[in-house]
Amino acid sequence: MVVITGEPRRALVVFGGDRKLELLTMEVPVAAPAASPLPSFPTSARPLELTLPASCAVNSSYRHGDDLGNTWYVQCGAGKVNVSVPYDATHQGWTLIGNDAPDGTYLLQRGRLWMQIFFRRDGPGIEDPFGILQTYRPLVFSPAPRPTP
Repeated sequence: MVVITGEPRRALVVFGGDRKLELLTMEVPVAAPAASPLPSFPTSARPLELTLPASCAVNSSYRHGDDLGNTWYVQCGAGKVNVSVPYDATHQGWTLIGNDAPDGTYLLQRGRLWMQIFFRRDGPGIEDPFGILQTYRPLVFSPAPRPTP
């Protein structure tokens, strides 16, 4: 007796001792699992699940055309406050996925919510407003971050 515990794809093969016995060959159409649609990103004047330092103000924002994200441009009181925001985020429950320190790009995740923080790190550019992008769509670095030894 053979008990099938899973869904056979193309063939059912039984091994017994040193013999292989093919019991049945069939085509089984397997439906692709339905991708769960991403929810529409909520409208918000400030980034979700992130408390900015008191000296920071949102200068502008825009909603992504596909309604799956939003980007805010933020200005803080000083460059050192700008660059502290990714560090502060990790203390607020965000997981740092990766960063590209020379370019000032940080990728963080919290549950289904993804966040990219990006700012200039070249001299006086560190004082410029920085961006916070949030979306439910998984983000990846381009190019992918290099593995560290």
